[in-house]
Amino acid sequence: MSAEPDIATFDNSGSTSSGLLERIKGGESDAWRCLVELYTPLIYQWCRHCSLPAQDTADIAQEVFAAVASGIAEFHRDQTGDSLRGWLWTMT
Repeated sequence: MSAEPDIATFDNSGSTSSGLLERIKGGESDAWRCLVELYTPLIYQWCRHCSLPAQDTADIAQEVFAAVASGIAEFHRDQTGDSLRGWLWTMT
């Protein structure tokens, strides 16, 4: 079983920290692993909420993270309300 994500993963508002996002954009595998561990349960929850078949949930999560990997360099929180969580929801 993996360790709990470091509290530094989040900023004071509870959103994913800019530092973690920069480390992911920089290709750090530990940062990527932390992101996956943090957001996989949420993606699974969203899939269940949308009544998607349980057997498809893992495939959907994999596709979401593939999209994150290919698009993370373009992700920015330029406007109020921009969030990684919102971006993940849109992709899911």
